[in-house]
Amino acid sequence: MNVQCVLGFWRNNDICFFGERLKVRGMVIDDRLEARNDRARFVVGCPRPPHTSQQALPLKCVQGKKSRVRSPVSMASKGESGQSIKKDRDYYYSDGSCLIRIENRLLLKIHRSRLEDDSVVFRDMFSLPQPDTGNPQEFDEPIILHDSVRDFRALCWALYARPSEIAAQMPPTDKINMLRIVSIITMAQKYDFEDLRNWAFGVLDAHLRETRILCPDWTVMGRLLEFANANNKKELVIRIEQKWLRNIMTLPHQGNCFVKALDTAEHLNLRHFHGKIYHCYLKALGKFNSSPAKEDSDAPVHIGNAASLIERELICDHLDDTRRLRLYHGFLSLMQLRNNLDKSLPLSDNDHCQKHINCQRGWDIWWSEFLVGMQKAQRGERSCDPDDFFQELEQRIMARPILVPYGTREVYCQALIKAQVCATKKQFDDTLADHFMIPAE
Repeated sequence: MNVQCVLGFWRNNDICFFGERLKVRGMVIDDRLEARNDRARFVVGCPRPPHTSQQALPLKCVQGKKSRVRSPVSMASKGESGQSIKKDRDYYYSDGSCLIRIENRLLLKIHRSRLEDDSVVFRDMFSLPQPDTGNPQEFDEPIILHDSVRDFRALCWALYARPSEIAAQMPPTDKINMLRIVSIITMAQKYDFEDLRNWAFGVLDAHLRETRILCPDWTVMGRLLEFANANNKKELVIRIEQKWLRNIMTLPHQGNCFVKALDTAEHLNLRHFHGKIYHCYLKALGKFNSSPAKEDSDAPVHIGNAASLIERELICDHLDDTRRLRLYHGFLSLMQLRNNLDKSLPLSDNDHCQKHINCQRGWDIWWSEFLVGMQKAQRGERSCDPDDFFQELEQRIMARPILVPYGTREVYCQALIKAQVCATKKQFDDTLADHFMIPAE
């Protein structure tokens, strides 16, 4: 009997395989690419009906009716009618042992061992017994993989690259092909090439340390961040986020970079990164810079020129109503927080300090002098960004001691004040997304 094979997995009492949805002997085959850890692989034998051509697709039964579905891994010797299948110019080896057809238009002949060595998926697929003979499968006909040509050719490059080509991917170099690296990670993730995946992540991590390396496409950067986050590559996630934020700061009017960052943060539920995107965008537009009120003025402190935020050419063209509201709310909330910082932070109680009131007075004096010094350093301009304020405060508190009023001795609560400033700075960083009304995870 002529049999067409489909690769899949047992999951609980269901059968899961790549891509389509089938019913086999009363069991449902999931339509998602399931994780492969600790799951037994299997082959579903789908008998072909009589007088069916070689290119016929596997069949599924739904309420007694037969219909065609496309399996992501199947066997065929010919292309569909009207399709021209070409041999790959680089990866069709005369001594190759495995025929692979991609997108029904490209034929590759590579060595089976290259696929088996590091891929659990291919290793198990090649070791599966035939349903009728019980012997390991011999793939004389092409294996049809429903991957993009670009992604699979990138995988072949990684499997056959010379040592000099591999070494040339590491910095310092300008020969890095970012799109190819992303394709390698895509294929390594799908077919479980563990060593190859770790190598590609290492290459990306090394290059992201180089700020001069630019990403060719922000959609690609989003895929990189998704892969790094899914593989728990925390340091790589931080570097990708930092690189993205630097580009927003450098090119605020490049709406695509900003919007793609928001799309990615929302899709991956990266709440902290989400808040930083809005904050960096406001900083890049210079919305936190304002002139200070005169010292002898009794006029109330204004939150700033909020109306400037609705300039059409800066915001409305690439933000929907929800995102625009978050931006406005975050701006006003952060401006209000900065105004509240014109008064010193309340000092926590200290039962071990016998003259705690002197520590509070010394802290108030130090705070006033800090505000004056910060304004002078900014040449008379008042930064309304709490982040700039807390960064400067943290640096000054570590470098300049707090003295008792009208004395030269440090206050008893010196260590307590420093710890409190660091804790306040961390609290601001952790709650930045709250200012922009980012939903909690």
